[in-house]
Amino acid sequence: MTKDNYQEILSDLDSCLVIKYYTTYCGACKSFKFTYEKLAEHFENNEKIKFLEVECDGKGKEVCIKAKLKGYPTIHLFGKNKEFPIQFESARLLSKLIDFVDSSCFDEETENEPISFQKRQIEKPLTRKEKLQTMLNPMSKKIFGKKKEL
Repeated sequence: MTKDNYQEILSDLDSCLVIKYYTTYCGACKSFKFTYEKLAEHFENNEKIKFLEVECDGKGKEVCIKAKLKGYPTIHLFGKNKEFPIQFESARLLSKLIDFVDSSCFDEETENEPISFQKRQIEKPLTRKEKLQTMLNPMSKKIFGKKKEL
């Protein structure tokens, strides 16, 4: 997402949009990358929820300035009110993020039932390999091979 396509993406939005703002030099951003990928995987079969990443020290710099971010990584969710995002302000745990998306993105047919309520998977504990990937982030590509890109 860049300043050139920011408004277009929001105006064409017919679903919830979850945006991760990050920088390449931020250690917390590197650690959070794996959790954000797992969040996107959790909702991958749900067409009403889209996930984007904005690199704030690259092409998305002006979008990040406009968003008036106070730190990185930051998660914003655009739902029914596309003009103002909801900011995620809890511990960056997968279960908390899933609850945040569930409670913020409502199915238009039921109005009050979270979209993934019936499809929600029981969160499995991280495997040892996944825990190591989260801790080693910069080294993990060398050790475990290429990670899935969103």
